[in-house]
Amino acid sequence: MLERAEPHTIDVRPATPTQNREVLLKLLKLELQARPPQAGIVSVTLEAEPTQPQTAQRGLFQAQFPEPDKLELLLARLRSIVGADNVGSPQLQNSHGTDSFNMAPFRPSLHTGSGESSLSSRIAVRVFRPSLAVRVTCWSNQPRTMFWQGARLAIVSAAGPWHSSGSWWKGRPWDHDLWDVVTVEPLQALRLRQDHASQAWSWWGSMTERYVELHARSAFSFLEGASLPEAMTQQAANLQLPGLAILDRDGLYGSPRLYTTAKKLGLRSHIGAKVSVDVFGLQVRPPSWQPHTIPDRPVRLSLLCESQTGYRNLSMCISSYKLAQRSKGDGSPRSARSNSTRKVWFV
Repeated sequence: MLERAEPHTIDVRPATPTQNREVLLKLLKLELQARPPQAGIVSVTLEAEPTQPQTAQRGLFQAQFPEPDKLELLLARLRSIVGADNVGSPQLQNSHGTDSFNMAPFRPSLHTGSGESSLSSRIAVRVFRPSLAVRVTCWSNQPRTMFWQGARLAIVSAAGPWHSSGSWWKGRPWDHDLWDVVTVEPLQALRLRQDHASQAWSWWGSMTERYVELHARSAFSFLEGASLPEAMTQQAANLQLPGLAILDRDGLYGSPRLYTTAKKLGLRSHIGAKVSVDVFGLQVRPPSWQPHTIPDRPVRLSLLCESQTGYRNLSMCISSYKLAQRSKGDGSPRSARSNSTRKVWFV
């Protein structure tokens, strides 16, 4: 109860049932910091809802998840910083709108997975952000030829236009059209976008049945990845991806776990790393809403090993600059101009 104001209600629902009083009090404190009462507190009433405990039997050699209490405290701290609407599990909406999703409360799954997937084959769409500028010629109001980086791609099939940019029920007008096209030499399915105002065309994304993620980062890349290599490989198998590459920051930390897990699940593992090289300058500064303590980072090169020779060369390259560092957090490699980068692909 508040003094001369409406009652202030706070609902604290942990991701998993708990009896830890310290965790519950900490969650309550974080919620009060995020949504403080607007008047003096006269009295406090607490209500607890009993529920069944959540149990799980995991294998001896399976990856361990974070402790539920610590995970819940982390989520509560994130909600107090960025807002409750920006923390959770993204879920796609049943809508034709582009990238329509909402944030649902995070609930850790206890399903361990068996390596077998019941999902049917699906077409993945790789969206380019930002979209790539192209030039398109039309015939009978349909795209027939696409020009991109000096190449001429003949369009043999086109479907569209798809109006997915506006919402007539909200008064938002259509601002662009989407076309699904098929080109030859090379044979590929693309999604093109035409802006209504400028009539300019852009390459919005590519569609393929054999999509492979080549830029994933695991929990070994602190503050940049959250999942362990075992969980990422299992999810790739559930999505029926043919392979996966984990490129951790300045190291091959997750590569052994990726290789062993992918071998058991029948996936192809691509070994590599994102190597920071300061001779190419610095990355774009972080957005203003991020903590100011984040330092400027050098440009990173995404490297994939072509063979065992490439793996040895990349390991030698990383070890050489790690040994040259004065301390563990000394920074990044000073240069990648070395013969040890042979048999290594730049992604």
